[in-house]
Amino acid sequence: MSQSQRSRCVLITGATGAIGGALARAYAAPSTHLVLHGRQLETLEALASICRQQGAQVTLSTITLTDDHALKSWLDDLCAGQVPDIVIANAGKNTHPQAPAILEPWADVQSLLDINL
Repeated sequence: MSQSQRSRCVLITGATGAIGGALARAYAAPSTHLVLHGRQLETLEALASICRQQGAQVTLSTITLTDDHALKSWLDDLCAGQVPDIVIANAGKNTHPQAPAILEPWADVQSLLDINL
């Protein structure tokens, strides 16, 4: 199959957030395979429905991105079928310090770094 005949594959992590969701809707079109990742399955399924109505083929994932084994397995399976043409690494999180003068616990900082970097 030539490049012009196969579907474009777009992987978006953090698809359940505002930016990720907007990107998914923008890329949703016939001959596009969207691989959408997010932590909130219900939100992900609602987004997938919208993208499918726009003609896209959609695959969903809720794996934990900081689980190296699960991430490798997911990417291996994904790439065995079709290597993404575009990867949008949009997943992220934030911490919420209790008070301005109190430092965040290191475990919260480490968790933030694990997903954001």
